[in-house]
Amino acid sequence: MASWIRRMPDVPTKPEKKLAILKDPHTGAFALIGLGVYLLWSVAVWSVADRAVLPGMACAFVLSRTLSGLSVTLCKGAKKDGLAAAFHKSARERPVCVSTVCYFVGCAGVLCLTSGVLIFALLTLTLAVVFGWYLWMADREFGGITGDLAGYFLQVFELAALTVLTAAYWFPAC
Repeated sequence: MASWIRRMPDVPTKPEKKLAILKDPHTGAFALIGLGVYLLWSVAVWSVADRAVLPGMACAFVLSRTLSGLSVTLCKGAKKDGLAAAFHKSARERPVCVSTVCYFVGCAGVLCLTSGVLIFALLTLTLAVVFGWYLWMADREFGGITGDLAGYFLQVFELAALTVLTAAYWFPAC
């Protein structure tokens, strides 16, 4: 195993190199495989989801976008240029942050009222885990947040939320 690892090609580890790869418009084989897995997983979970999942997913879409906006606004950017950097510069004002937090709190309240406390707790835990992982990964791998990474967070969280909500409704306690 160790000899196989030594023969592996050098993987770029510096954030600058990873940002350059992220900017490349060409799609690699692993990206296509990842896309296929994502689409299959999404179709599989939506095909077994109950209608009771819909209010929670509607709230999950809003929650993910508010956290994505807050991450672009409040967290360190990986690049000095780009769409996320432009939003970061223009949205540092207090009203933008306050309104985004108000959207988040309002949507969390609607989620609790429409889906119940257990679903609220499960979705909040899922959100905390995925958002924490996203911030850690973005800082470690890329040196900060980019617009592409914010979109990646949206996709990962929405699929995780759909999976958790669908699994939760399979149990009679929900």
